[in-house]
Amino acid sequence: MRPPGTLCIRADAGEKTGTGHVMRCLALAQAWQDRGGEVVFVSPGLPPALRLRLEQENIQMHASIPDSTAFVVIDGYHFAPGDHRAVKAAGHKLLIVDDLADTDLSAADLVLNHNAYATPGMYPGRRGLYGGRFTLLRREFVSQAPRLTPSNTVRGVLITMGGSDPRNDTLAVLELLSDITGLRKIVLAGAANPHVGTLRTAPDVELHVNPPDVPAVMRQAGFAITAAGSTCWELAALGIPMLVKVIADNQAGIAKFLCGHDAAQPFTTETCQDMITDAELRKKLAQNARALVDGRGAGRVAEHLLAHPLSLRRASTKDAERLHAWANDPVTRQASFNTEPIPWETHVAWLDRRLADGNCACFVANDGQADVGTVRFDRRESGVTEISFSLAPEARGRSLGEKLIRLATFTAFDEGFCAEVRGWVKGTNTASQRSLEHAGFQESRRESRHGMESVEFIVTPANLAASPSR
Repeated sequence: MRPPGTLCIRADAGEKTGTGHVMRCLALAQAWQDRGGEVVFVSPGLPPALRLRLEQENIQMHASIPDSTAFVVIDGYHFAPGDHRAVKAAGHKLLIVDDLADTDLSAADLVLNHNAYATPGMYPGRRGLYGGRFTLLRREFVSQAPRLTPSNTVRGVLITMGGSDPRNDTLAVLELLSDITGLRKIVLAGAANPHVGTLRTAPDVELHVNPPDVPAVMRQAGFAITAAGSTCWELAALGIPMLVKVIADNQAGIAKFLCGHDAAQPFTTETCQDMITDAELRKKLAQNARALVDGRGAGRVAEHLLAHPLSLRRASTKDAERLHAWANDPVTRQASFNTEPIPWETHVAWLDRRLADGNCACFVANDGQADVGTVRFDRRESGVTEISFSLAPEARGRSLGEKLIRLATFTAFDEGFCAEVRGWVKGTNTASQRSLEHAGFQESRRESRHGMESVEFIVTPANLAASPSR
């Protein structure tokens, strides 16, 4: 696939806004870089430590959105609909990261709510990515194996109240825990925390300020007391049981969802004592939280940005007429190994068999206005999974083929349907060969197939992830 271009992220951090918006966007930035793209942040006034972190990630700081930007990401409660419309008026594609579904998001090409409680019903009429499948976690959390079997004895508690903690809720929690002896109190403070000086003088506290390896600090604790923000999803991914404290109105939804799914409990001195003494409680909370977040959300979001404006759905019998028309299009028939027209009755019987076959995965792509193509994966008895694809006649000439193939193949891998995909193309079908190559497939061999020269292409998940940088 062609290099994906520049991702421009507009997010802020500070004592009032915290650091969560920037840090979750960093996860998306890393996933974009993994696919060969460049990332810039437009974030004036960042705390120096956070700015240094971005620079260490090979992310450039810009004063404004570059003209060459492939996608703009806006993340922050203080951005108004007028800010969104200004980005669109400048000709950019726009992803808005949202948590609350309480403002006008009509300017967005895509909306992302990465919280596990998010559903499409919160955003009627908006194209978007919603829920725990799209939770943005940075590399350091994704690479860690979750700890779902807690030790019988708790020796330490993690206390973290977000990147800024403007009211110093950390100190308030420490004061409530002052009567508990023999328990390590591990405090994690963010880059924008204005109370670090006070926390350094607190008794019996191990203070970590913006550490380079956050998961390593978190994993020292038997459980966590945390603000009900994005840190909850990081703890969930690591398998660390948690007690949650709402320190801002926008955190109420996360706390309610986690507690309602037995993935956390509200913080009180009583629940803290329960966490210390009850290993089964800690195990249940950790396992339930981990089930909400698998850690691969940033990659999924990046792939949907690469594929924009396409989205996928599974084919159904309602698609029979559409798929039949596409299959019998003269250009499609000429590109196929069997060039004869397909009778309607034959097509319907074939489609019924394919849809009922667990070894077949058939997708239909939509560009936001109409269905534009289909991709099918068939697992053969030989263990090989083969790909077949076609575009609607009216969708040709828009460079959608490579996007369609890549998104469908990524989805097949992501769903665990297969671990490798192969595809055969006529030697004369240079258009399909280019589409496969641009999607990340590599030519494997050439041989005679059905009496004509044919080319085999192959791709694995590792090849697909790295392919845009070629």
